Amino acid sequence: MNHPTGQGARGRLRTVVAFGVTLAVLMAGLTGGTSLALEAYAAGGHAYAGLDTFARALGAIENHFVGPPPPEKLIRSAIEGMADSLDAHSEYFDPTEYQKLLDDTEGRYSGVGIEVRPQEDGGLLVVEVVSGGPAKAAGLLAGDRIVGVDGTSVLDLPKGEVVHRIRGPRGEAVQLEVLRVGVEGSLTFSVVRDSVHAPSVFHEWAAEGIAYIRIQQFRRRAATELKEALAALREEAPTRAILLDLRSNPGGLLSEAVAAVDVFLTRGQIVEIRDRGPDKERHEATAETLCPDTPLFVLVNGASASAAEIVAGSLQDHERAVVVGQRTYGKGSVQSVFEFEDDSALKLTIAWYHLPSGKSVEESGGIEPDETLPWQEQVEDPLEQLTARLENLPLDSSDQKVLSHVMDRLRAAESSHNRPPFRGTFEDRLPQDLQLQKALELAQAAGKP
Repeated sequence: MNHPTGQGARGRLRTVVAFGVTLAVLMAGLTGGTSLALEAYAAGGHAYAGLDTFARALGAIENHFVGPPPPEKLIRSAIEGMADSLDAHSEYFDPTEYQKLLDDTEGRYSGVGIEVRPQEDGGLLVVEVVSGGPAKAAGLLAGDRIVGVDGTSVLDLPKGEVVHRIRGPRGEAVQLEVLRVGVEGSLTFSVVRDSVHAPSVFHEWAAEGIAYIRIQQFRRRAATELKEALAALREEAPTRAILLDLRSNPGGLLSEAVAAVDVFLTRGQIVEIRDRGPDKERHEATAETLCPDTPLFVLVNGASASAAEIVAGSLQDHERAVVVGQRTYGKGSVQSVFEFEDDSALKLTIAWYHLPSGKSVEESGGIEPDETLPWQEQVEDPLEQLTARLENLPLDSSDQKVLSHVMDRLRAAESSHNRPPFRGTFEDRLPQDLQLQKALELAQAAGKP
């Protein structure tokens, strides 16, 4: 890190002075109204001159709001508002929220190690049991339906509440009542909660000599898990081609994305980070690649974002991979997390990234695939048909509000249905997944001896 000298040192000194003035203004607003604040800024237009209005508003709330508001709530809301006003990706986290973010980034949490989805008639369906997790050891299976937790029915509870009851302190047991196909009555399992590692990478054979690897999210160790998956497949059989599925991957850690590209690229720039200053941070490929020549096909969709776009875009720019699917989300910004002493944190956009071609993913609106196609056959949208018919109905304002709410829920559900499911084996999903079919077809042609 460079030591501040010359103009840089003077700039930092001005920042310190500005902070001191800001603190004085806030204290003035809280203790003596706004007169001191106004006087402090009477000399001229400082960049933070609007703080006198902030102090005035804060003082009015403190002194006149009908119920004394908690000061910590006011401060938290002010920070949240500042972050929200910057862009769609900057965000303030209170201590609880930040801990959840850390758990997600690390891929670890204290629970039983299952993935679930709600059922229409209540309860949660177990769609995946994490290998090596407490639920696996206790005997739960994919397909079990959780109907009770600790002796209480959860059929009428939302998913979030049920998950909250299942998770808890490490080392404590939770009783899960489940219904299992082919078994009469319910089964009860006592599962001792533990630290669970949610894997980021899943692998299997798509066909003879063709590896299928899906990266769910670029959590910590994602690149290591990718290398381990490739090594495990190679131990079983020679690999003629690779399908790398990044669909619905929301991104994650920049370092993991760079390391993932480095698995397939022997040289050249992977990504360039440009912040508000003149300096640029470049990440280059190394010679430590595992698969320099194996034909590679990357699958993406509209929910592939950020770190996933770095991987797909960089490999595409170097003509190292053929990208298949749909245009990606288009998030080309880098966030850094600033931790505070009360265990809260601010996730702040600090830079934009540019692909080897110089293209900004954010400005260009995502990665355009080499082969563009939907994941399923397109049929006439029943939701659009219903919308057109309802628009002509004579409805009063109250009915219109109800209808609008129902349509919003239907559109949200429809959006989730338009994304490929990742349950079951590659063979199970292949018949309905046009993108997988196309990628496999290309891989088989490229991987012929």
